[in-house]
Amino acid sequence: MEKQDRQEIVNYLCGEEGLKDEFIDLLKLGGLSEYEGNIIKDALLEKIDSDENLVIEFYFQYLNLYLIYHKLRDDKELSALREDETIDYRICEDEWDYFSYSQFPERRIDEYIKNKGHLGFDLNQYPKTVDEAVNRLIEVLDKESIVYAKETKKFEFGIVADFSLGLYARNNFGLWGRSIDLLIDIKRNGGDTFTGDGASSFLLDKVWERIQEDYDEIIKTKE
Repeated sequence: MEKQDRQEIVNYLCGEEGLKDEFIDLLKLGGLSEYEGNIIKDALLEKIDSDENLVIEFYFQYLNLYLIYHKLRDDKELSALREDETIDYRICEDEWDYFSYSQFPERRIDEYIKNKGHLGFDLNQYPKTVDEAVNRLIEVLDKESIVYAKETKKFEFGIVADFSLGLYARNNFGLWGRSIDLLIDIKRNGGDTFTGDGASSFLLDKVWERIQEDYDEIIKTKE
């Protein structure tokens, strides 16, 4: 993706000059201000020249600041800065202390980042979770491959399968930034989403683990 295209993604998510109103509304939904919004935007701009997925970065920057600001995670430097600010958009004082993990506006953020047809994302063709991706990868394996995975070590399976099953995942699962739901779920489960290669490697590990756990059931489907 060209630098200009990546800049357009930042502009879409945060705003071209300053912060756009839709982004400010999304921030307020999570009890955050334009201060945090500018932190998010600056973080994305710093990654313009990298290969990192900007949409995923947007999501996790928001999540990280939500956890810090509502004292679900500690960050002394940010907390010290916040103590000097006047917050004038609280819904009401007695509700402010009730922000929790369960109130993180995940669905609204998900809707916000998906409303971007001009970015060329085709969301329907991709698996949305790690489990769904693993199921689809196992479906394309033949019996010999299942037996091989069962009898070999995880790292060996990953190396051998990288240019076959791994390539299939990279080409069909949107691992280079298109499959937002799947990449977020990979990140949540401790996987690498920095590159499509890292994401596919994580999925191969999960395929191997599933085969070890459910070998008898899986091999029956290949008869």
